[in-house]
Amino acid sequence: MLAPIILTVLAVALIVLFLKVAMGGPENRGGGTTNMMAGATFDLLSQDQRKAMEVIIKKEAGEREEEQSSGEPEK
Repeated sequence: MLAPIILTVLAVALIVLFLKVAMGGPENRGGGTTNMMAGATFDLLSQDQRKAMEVIIKKEAGEREEEQSSGEPEK
């Protein structure tokens, strides 16, 4: 009676863990998600919105490069 509930909770936990690892773990800070959303909605955006999205992605890439070169994560 309790076994199906426990198995369901474990299955959901494993799926969530897999998704976190697949998306780059906690150090990623959502950069992959931003890029994915930009790619998925690129055709729906106006020219100004596309330029803004490019600025955001370049800024995030710069922050990651800076963090990697300094060796210390930003908070």
